[in-house]
Amino acid sequence: MLIHNPNSGTDGNSRLATWLTRRFPDGLYLSFLRNTLDRAYRLSPGTLWNNAVKSRLATGHTPRWAPELYQLGFLVLALALVPTASSRLAAWVKWPLVALFGIRLLDAFVFALHWIFVARDPVHAYRRSLAAFLVNVFEIPLYYGLILLFTSCVAGGGAGWDLLYQNVRDLVSVSLPTAAAPALSCQLIAHAALLQESALLLLALTVVVGMISRGEMRNDHLEEYTVADWAADMAALYLARTSPPPCPRCARRGFHGPRHDGQTRMYRLCKFCGFSQTVGANPIDLRPTVHGCTGWRHFAGAPYLWWVRPDEPTYECEHCHATVDVSRHLVARPVDDPEHPWWQVRQDMSFDESVAFWQAEGRPGVHL
Repeated sequence: MLIHNPNSGTDGNSRLATWLTRRFPDGLYLSFLRNTLDRAYRLSPGTLWNNAVKSRLATGHTPRWAPELYQLGFLVLALALVPTASSRLAAWVKWPLVALFGIRLLDAFVFALHWIFVARDPVHAYRRSLAAFLVNVFEIPLYYGLILLFTSCVAGGGAGWDLLYQNVRDLVSVSLPTAAAPALSCQLIAHAALLQESALLLLALTVVVGMISRGEMRNDHLEEYTVADWAADMAALYLARTSPPPCPRCARRGFHGPRHDGQTRMYRLCKFCGFSQTVGANPIDLRPTVHGCTGWRHFAGAPYLWWVRPDEPTYECEHCHATVDVSRHLVARPVDDPEHPWWQVRQDMSFDESVAFWQAEGRPGVHL
């Protein structure tokens, strides 16, 4: 005899709801958009270039000059073409150039959308980011102007520096390029230019707002970390039992806090992004490594990260006591990896909840 379980439907709905919540934590629309943009970003030429540089230099993160060199390479090539660019160029010359600049424009657009909808790492250097965005704002009219020329889409025979000036003037004022011919294909190029330029201007404005809100319009660096600051941080955390503080660099909680080496060194460190600052010294960015020996621990779903200084070539593993070659064991920082399990650590835990969480993970303390 079959026995009907009145809760079977409810259990099925509950499992479905749980699966949907885990699979689409940001909702269907935003999760789909983020997944799509993340894949496009990982396959973009700019990201592939950055990864190649990082791999070549065996560093844990991309040097700041790498994306700037990539950007400047396209910019210099385009500027060199401005005086002589024409639709009368041989097809085997102009169409590869159209494809090249089209890829660069798509690359920049994917980066902008990824920055808006996917990237979780807060801006580390607002002035540098603003400078890069301002170069982007100039790049868009330049590349679209060359594409209009090569595809015979310039009305009135405009060319050279005059055409570049018209494009910059029109797009920065959020207007369609007046130099574009009325043909449908030419107008599609013009509207694409306006859409991309508007998005980049919005991003540049966002960076400026961030600079003002963080006070970076007045100071390029984090403030000095004093003994009094360290003592106040320790008192707030362990005496007042406040929630774990956010990292001043990446803003994540649960991985940053004031620390002591058991002797005389007083410092603060974030094990999510590698920000570190000793009392009385300037902040530095540490590099993450995973030795991965049999005794290596895992916390919150990922291997523990041993952070080393930029100039530190080796260290002794605290588990197996082997000498670890840093260059062979560097890994990506969690802040640079959107799929890293540590992104799932709750950010709203109280002092007691945080202690209980890390205790359950086998790591006594209020933060990792």
